[in-house]
Amino acid sequence: MISASRALVPAILAASLLLASGCGARRDHEAVVKDTIAIVNEQADILSTVHDQATAAAVIDRLLALNRKAMRLKGEMLRMPPPTPEAQQRLAGYQTDIAKAVGRLNAEQARIEREAGKGVLRQIDDSLRRPN
Repeated sequence: MISASRALVPAILAASLLLASGCGARRDHEAVVKDTIAIVNEQADILSTVHDQATAAAVIDRLLALNRKAMRLKGEMLRMPPPTPEAQQRLAGYQTDIAKAVGRLNAEQARIEREAGKGVLRQIDDSLRRPN
């Protein structure tokens, strides 16, 4: 992934933690995975509107809000006990959906780099790294 991914997709890390370590959320484990997929897809949707520096600047607040949501979700997951073996089997069924969402996000990042240049992705990355 390109460097902007580190700031843009904490939800991917959360999903990886969920599936690899067995941590789950207070709600239903499947609900957390679905929320994670939704966050990554929403990030891709937001990035689909970026075509230059001006449109990149326009999405920063939305991406920051989404990142805060992803971090809350990650915190929720880390506080919870592991899912049952049956739940782990159900969660494994979401790996394809997670991969598709991550693929969409990567494709949007690649498109931005191709159309607008690395500087625009750097602008987004830098903005997301600044303290809020």
